[in-house]
Amino acid sequence: MILKSSLFAVCALTIPCVSTFAQTATVTSFGAYQGDSYAGQILASDGNFYAVSAGGAANTGTSCQDIPNNDCLYIQKITPSGTVTQLHTFERAPGDDGRTPFNANPIVEGPDSSFYGTTFQGGTGGCGTIFRLTPYGVFTVLYNFPADSVVGCTNGFEPGPLTLGDDGNFYGIATGPTNGTLLFRVSTGGVFTVLNSGTLLTTGLPWSFYGDYFASNGSLLQGTDSNYYVITSAGVVQFNSSGSATITHPYPGFSTQLVFPVGNLLEGPDGSFYSTSPYTSQDVNGNAGGDGAVYKFAPSYGNIQTLYTVSGGVDGYIVNPDLTFGSDGNIYGTTYYGGTSVGCPFNINSSCGTAFQITPTGTFKSLYSFTGSPVDGERPIGRLVQDDTGSFFGTTFVNYGNSAF
Repeated sequence: MILKSSLFAVCALTIPCVSTFAQTATVTSFGAYQGDSYAGQILASDGNFYAVSAGGAANTGTSCQDIPNNDCLYIQKITPSGTVTQLHTFERAPGDDGRTPFNANPIVEGPDSSFYGTTFQGGTGGCGTIFRLTPYGVFTVLYNFPADSVVGCTNGFEPGPLTLGDDGNFYGIATGPTNGTLLFRVSTGGVFTVLNSGTLLTTGLPWSFYGDYFASNGSLLQGTDSNYYVITSAGVVQFNSSGSATITHPYPGFSTQLVFPVGNLLEGPDGSFYSTSPYTSQDVNGNAGGDGAVYKFAPSYGNIQTLYTVSGGVDGYIVNPDLTFGSDGNIYGTTYYGGTSVGCPFNINSSCGTAFQITPTGTFKSLYSFTGSPVDGERPIGRLVQDDTGSFFGTTFVNYGNSAF
C-alpha cells in the first residue's frame, strides 16, 4: 500500500516495514528490517538510513538467523526505498559470560563517514564498549570499559550514546564507578579520557527514559556555547570540555509538575532548550494528572515553561524522549501510546501511538495516529530525522504480519 505522504517511520518485528505519515495523515508502508527497533535511526551523509535494531522489553534481542537459540541485535543500512543491508550482528549465546558486546545504543556518523557507538553491556570488563563500524561493515571495538575486583567498573558502566563534538572528538556519559555521572571523551582512534572524577562526580545519576521498555543512559547535547548538557537525577547539568560541572537547574526544584524530566535535550533557534517528560503530576493549567509534556527553558537560568501537556486519547500519552526541529521552525515528536486506534494487534489493551507537531510557543497538533501491525506499526520510538525534501523518518517499536507493503 502506498499513499501520498511526507513523513516516514522505519519499523520492524517479524515482518517489518517503513511507514510514512504527514500532516495530511496519509501513510506509505514498505519492507524494512528484522528485529524490534527502539534505538532509532540516523540519516547519513550518503543518503541512507542506519539503524540499530533491538528487541524485547529489556533489549534481549531477537532469535539469530544462524543459531535461533542465540540472541541477536543488528546494525543495518536501509535505503529510502526500503532495501536492507545487514552490516553487523551482535550475537549472544545462552549463558554468555557478559563479555560479548551487546545492547547497542544509537549510533552517530563520524567525520570520517564511519559510524560510532556504544554498547552498555559486554567488553573485557563487562562494563560496556565503544565501537566503530565502517559503511562497508568493518567492526572494531575501540575501547573496553575496564573493571577490577575492588572498584568494579573503574571508568564507569552502561555508557550512553555518543555525541560528536565540534573538536572532532566524541563525548558521552556513563554511570560513575560508585556514584554520579561520569563524562568521557574518545577520539576516532579510540583514545579515551575521563573528564570528571572524584569530587566532580556529584552531578546526580544518569536518568534513562521509563516506559514500556528500557533505554540506556541519555545522550549529551552540545550547545551553541560549546558546553555539554544532560539531564540527571540532580537536574540539568552543564559540563565544559574539561569536565567541570554546574547544575544549572536543580531537580526537583526546576520542576513541580514533571514526574520524570528524562528526555534528551534539543536546542532551538531561539537558544532555548526543549525536552519532554513521559508523565506529569499536573497539566499545564495546574490540574492534577497528565500523560506527558513538552517543555522549554533557558540553558543557564530560570524555571521551565511547560508548553503542552498531553491528555491521552487523540493527543497520545507517554511522550517519547526525543524531539526534532523541522525546517519550518516547528518541533516534531511522537508518543509511545495513544491516538485514535484501539486494540493494537501486538497489545490489544492499548492504542498504538501518535506523531505530533508543536510550535515553540506551545500550539499542539496531533498529526497521525498509528493503527498497528501490519499496516504502519505501533509504539513509535526514536528521534525523527528530516531529509532535504522535508520528509521525516522514524522508527516504531514493533510491527508484525505476513507481508511487507
